[in-house]
This record gives sequence, C-alpha cells and structure tokens, in this order.
Amino acid sequence: MRSSRSFLIFCLTVAVSLLLFSAVMAQNAPPAPSPDKVRRAEETAVHFQDRFNQTLDFGVPYREICIKESVSRGKKVGTSPAEIAEEKLNDDIEIAMMDLWYLRNAYLATHDVNDLPPDIKAAHGAELIPFMQDEEERSKKRRLKDPDHFLRTYLYNARKLANLYRHYLSPAMFASPLYKARNDDFATRAGTSRVRVEKSYGYAAFENLDVYRVWHAGIEYWLVEVDGQFKVLHINPLPGFRLSP
Repeated sequence: MRSSRSFLIFCLTVAVSLLLFSAVMAQNAPPAPSPDKVRRAEETAVHFQDRFNQTLDFGVPYREICIKESVSRGKKVGTSPAEIAEEKLNDDIEIAMMDLWYLRNAYLATHDVNDLPPDIKAAHGAELIPFMQDEEERSKKRRLKDPDHFLRTYLYNARKLANLYRHYLSPAMFASPLYKARNDDFATRAGTSRVRVEKSYGYAAFENLDVYRVWHAGIEYWLVEVDGQFKVLHINPLPGFRLSP
C-alpha cells in the first residue's frame, strides 16, 4: 500500500511539474504571427509564381520581388568595374539556373507526357541541374582553371535550353485543368502546414526577423517583411517533389 501511495505521489508531482513547465514555455514562446501577415506572405508567393507564368521568365519576378543574396547576407559589393561585372554575372547565373528549374517545372505541370522532347533532351534538359551533373574530370579541371569562362559558357547554354522550353509553353497553359490538378496535388502534399514561421538564420541583414516559409505550386518560398512589403529571401523545391517525368 505504501509503495502504491508513493507511486501516486510521484505521478502527481510529475504531472504538476509538466503543467508548470508548459506554462513557463507558453509565456516565453514567441507570439504567433498575425493571420494578416500569413495571408500576405502567401499572396506574395502566389504573385511570384503568377508573374513567372505570365512572362515565362524567372528574371521578372526575381527583380520585382527577390532580395539578392549579397544583400541578405550583408556582403559588401565593390564599386570597381570588375567587381560590378562579377556581381552582375553572379545574378545572371542565379537567374539562369532558376529559369531552367521553373521552365521544366512548368513543362511537366502542363504536359501529360512521360518524356521530354528530343531537342530538349539533346540539350541536357533531362538532367536535374543541366550542365552541372556527371562532369568529366577533364572538364572539371578546365572549370577550376578558368571559372569565368565556365560560367559564361554555362550562361550561354542555359539560356539556349530555356528558349527551347519556351517553344513548348505559353501563359494560357497555366489556366488548363491539367495544371490546376497538378497544383492541387502539390497542395495535398504540403498538407495544412503550407506556411511555417521561424527566425532568420544565416542572413545577416535580417537577423532574428520572422521568416515565412510558404509552399506553393511545388516550390517553397522563404519570405521576410521589409518596410511593410513581403520579399522573397530564398527559394527551394518542395520536399518530395520529383522534377523528372
């Protein structure tokens, strides 16, 4: 009987301790984001995708809504002609890479096919990251020896492949039942937690600001509020999303 009573007292003590701990944690927890901010963050992600769908050009929403990485990470950009040219090349490379990602995503979301067209395949379109995979040792050595030449060659090839994709796409396709069905599938994968809010990390310019991670149309957008406007800080594919047909 004594052991049973001791066990009961122990259980009550643990329960009270857990309640007290939960109360303290609730007091110290950051306030929940306002529904209005969550809504505006989602609207910005949708607007980003809509601008791409209207133009078939990632550079358009990038320049309108994105924060450049050099800004978000607090990187100082020089003012010499060479430094300005390097910064522009970095921006062009980022736009070209994401252009291919979005264009391929758009193609697979608007075409009911199991394969890519032959001309896109021939231009390395079947690769997850075109011109960057399965690099031969000789090519790798050339790239390390002359990275500027490699980047400019990549830029040329990426833009050429992007134009091939555009040959098979039009803004009207994004109003099709097939595209809507694919988007509904993405939303189902994301579930009810399409928006997560956490503190910024790794971005010196926005330290301790709320980052809104919004899943939309197979892409995850990281957004921060700057001067009352939501801006895209980072973009990455939705976990589990498969780019290949």
